[in-house]
Amino acid sequence: MSHFSPSYFALTTYYQYASRTRTKKALIFAQHSSSLDILETYLLRPHLPYMKFLRLDGKSTALSRLAIANKFNEDDDIGCLLLTSRVGSLGLNLTGATVVIFLELDWNPSVDLQAMDRCHRIGQDSVVNVYKIVTKGTVEEKVLKVQMGKDLVKDGVINGENSSVWSLGTEHLLDFFGYEEEDSNELNNNRTTSTISRDDMDDGNGEEDFNFLRKR
Repeated sequence: MSHFSPSYFALTTYYQYASRTRTKKALIFAQHSSSLDILETYLLRPHLPYMKFLRLDGKSTALSRLAIANKFNEDDDIGCLLLTSRVGSLGLNLTGATVVIFLELDWNPSVDLQAMDRCHRIGQDSVVNVYKIVTKGTVEEKVLKVQMGKDLVKDGVINGENSSVWSLGTEHLLDFFGYEEEDSNELNNNRTTSTISRDDMDDGNGEEDFNFLRKR
């Protein structure tokens, strides 16, 4: 299988190199658990039998996830952790890894960024290298281009001047805590309000008004 898939061949080559240089642990992300099945069955077990690994996907229970993460971080004999991108981006601390490999990319770059951040947590004191395995001329390359386009849009909207409250100028910051009458008038002009007085309720018209508001 690894001979026919460029991605799997690249992954095999990397781990053959890593075994000789004693490269530290890695996180391998894929979008689908079926991809991890293929990776485990046709690559890791037959071609890298010496590689000890763990797996974390949608089938893992909430209680087992913490145990798997702790075992991966603490056991130096475990070389890699297989994860799906969605599960691996949920609040896990995986600072035991210094290599992140994306076997498949997500259409939403934020999902991959959150998965990547599992290594960049408190306690990480090493440089983390990230690799995205992409085969030229395939849909993977198109997904990568979509990610890059979305990142450009995000960078154009969120910049150094508005990325956080610390980057706001004094004038903009004070504007958040100030309130002027013209602000109230603008809000009132942009919305329609209706009120029901007690007299309306007493003369029986209130129920009709209430039904009107409820329909809205």
